[in-house]
Amino acid sequence: MEFYSGDELLNTKDVNGNDPSVYVATSNRTAGKTTYFESLFINKFCETGSQTVHFFRSKAEVEATWLIVKGVCDMEENELITEPHEITQGKSIADGMVHTYLIDGQLAGYGIYLGHYVKLKKFSPLFSKVDYTFLDEYQPEDGKFMRNEVTAYISLIYSIGRGNGEMIRPVRNIMAGNLITLMNPYLIKSGLYKIINATSDTSFFRTKGWVAEFNYNEDAAKAVKESAFGQAFENDRYIANNTENIYLFDATKFIENIKSKSQRYLFTVKYNSILYGFRIDNKTKIVYVSDKADPSYPTVIVFRESEHDEKTIHADFCKDLMRNIIHDYHKGKLRFNSLETKDAAFEFMALSIYQ
Repeated sequence: MEFYSGDELLNTKDVNGNDPSVYVATSNRTAGKTTYFESLFINKFCETGSQTVHFFRSKAEVEATWLIVKGVCDMEENELITEPHEITQGKSIADGMVHTYLIDGQLAGYGIYLGHYVKLKKFSPLFSKVDYTFLDEYQPEDGKFMRNEVTAYISLIYSIGRGNGEMIRPVRNIMAGNLITLMNPYLIKSGLYKIINATSDTSFFRTKGWVAEFNYNEDAAKAVKESAFGQAFENDRYIANNTENIYLFDATKFIENIKSKSQRYLFTVKYNSILYGFRIDNKTKIVYVSDKADPSYPTVIVFRESEHDEKTIHADFCKDLMRNIIHDYHKGKLRFNSLETKDAAFEFMALSIYQ
């Protein structure tokens, strides 16, 4: 069985030919991403002393950082680690906000809760030997991200990269996750969602400072399908998501103008000074978004303070509405009149839910 290898990802340049800051590894479940990267971090520490910060969305996971690393290190079938190592729990430091782990008795890494990003600014010196950060499950299965998660992530990267005589030193920031959805704040912030394309002849996609690999591991899918449990639930959507390459799709899908005369205007969104109209086909219940808004419609939603005035409603008061629209997208019930409209809609829908 062939497991995931991130060797090519880590040697890929960004769109400008520079070393990326963020590396994104995405594939179906059980492909071996976590094992590969955790093994890499262990080996790098043993070779060069490079430390790693692990990011988590829950405090319970932070406390268990050492167990996660130990689980990978102690796997009998893990051929990526050639020598035995002892992984033990370290101290809780920085007023309990950071948990450490040791490799062979030496400080090797940290577990951090993303929500502590503001308080951890003053603890930058702790991370002077950190060369890697790791956000596993950057695509949470339940689709629930932390409030201001991307802001928290960016702030922590800056805090970790400060020091050693540099304003921001190079740190390799790695994300790993399963094939779930493009409606993801990291993919949207990076611009990767615009270029991911199922018909492309490459599984690598690059923007400025980012490189992403979208990999489908057939061996992992086959193992799940042929397992007794996989066969017991072979018709379940969750099993399908992990055994079929159904995640990737052309960026040009869902581009369509509303044709039905039986339509109803829902609301207007103002984003980057452009008005976008949302209409629903009363027969098919498909929602159409276009840059041809009804200027007379009173409900105008905005996402930025700079566009908010007495004639608009801030999106903070419309989160349930935007969640319903995103739900329509996941059901295949959302259309856009152009690729530019689709790109803008992805951005402002993500702003509504994830910030």
